[in-house]
Amino acid sequence: MSENLRREPRIPARIRVHVIRGRRAIPLETSDVSFKGLFLETTDPPPLRSLLRMRVTLPTREIEAHGMAVHITTPADVEPREDDPNAPPPRGPGVGVQFWGLAGPARTAWDHFVRDLIHEKRASTKRPSANVPAAKPADAAPGGVTPKTGE
Repeated sequence: MSENLRREPRIPARIRVHVIRGRRAIPLETSDVSFKGLFLETTDPPPLRSLLRMRVTLPTREIEAHGMAVHITTPADVEPREDDPNAPPPRGPGVGVQFWGLAGPARTAWDHFVRDLIHEKRASTKRPSANVPAAKPADAAPGGVTPKTGE
């Protein structure tokens, strides 16, 4: 099993990103994002350490961003691992991009987007099941009424 060396948590998210190569805008999609970058799904990744110019479509606006290709996953890398049945399912082929010089309103918009995703994820994992009644306070009287004290 490989050690997780990530400094930032990755949040699953599918957003549209256009990578600008010359005069062409190549439409791609993310599989996950973090405060410092994103993973683009593609079978034709740019070379490692190459700089990318991107237009990232957030729910509230589009931002321009630059990044560096810091990790590449090929189709051969995503085959299921038979040696470790507990390994997480592999994501598709693509490129991990670390933002480079993201600042100002674009940085603020990106950080709000990622923060909102984290809050949504936490809220969805903390919601009690509809079949389980809410817990009563430990000092609640029968019927769920907490007696007033100090009066």
